[in-house]
Amino acid sequence: MKPVSQVLESLLSGSFICPATDREAYKTLKDDRTRHEINQALAIMGRELQCTSRTSAFYVTHKKIDDNNRRQVTLLMSNVHGIIRPIVKFIATVCEAAQVETVMVGGDELNVTVLAAQIQSSPSLMEKLDSIYRLPKVSRKKVRETASEKLDVIVDFLVKESIAHLVNKERQLYVMTGKLDFMYELLDFIDTHEKIVETVNKANDDQGEFKF
Repeated sequence: MKPVSQVLESLLSGSFICPATDREAYKTLKDDRTRHEINQALAIMGRELQCTSRTSAFYVTHKKIDDNNRRQVTLLMSNVHGIIRPIVKFIATVCEAAQVETVMVGGDELNVTVLAAQIQSSPSLMEKLDSIYRLPKVSRKKVRETASEKLDVIVDFLVKESIAHLVNKERQLYVMTGKLDFMYELLDFIDTHEKIVETVNKANDDQGEFKF
């Protein structure tokens, strides 16, 4: 188990703690007494500990939004708003490539070498991969041509956003983190609170941003 002070620092920095990203910190948070202690410390700062429904990841939110944290919360939601589209499109492409109906969740493995071969053999999947690669949040200035090259760029994006975590560099093996489950729950929230989303989309019309 990791010391409480280190776990608090990670949570307050915006980390999603799960077995893939930090196993020792995750063990600390799974302990009822220690979790209560951490929540007490967070409460002093107006924060509270949250976890995904599958308990695959722990993270911190503000207890309420006020003038002191409104800008911080807005920036966070703006970032999340921008990364949902490539993540959802990528997961759908992975499922199609593997010919499975179930979506990936936190803890699932991603073998980039196998996925690249599957995509390379399908013109349809190549088009879908290219469309993800060209999204503003994903694309780079240097042009990539092959499926493997484009996939590497997309996976780098997933790692940067803490959605995937490298476990074996030689085998190009990654594991999906608990933050992926959080993204699914966020999409469920959006679907449930349709009127809120319509208001957000209307505000973003002039910016040409992706609509949920």
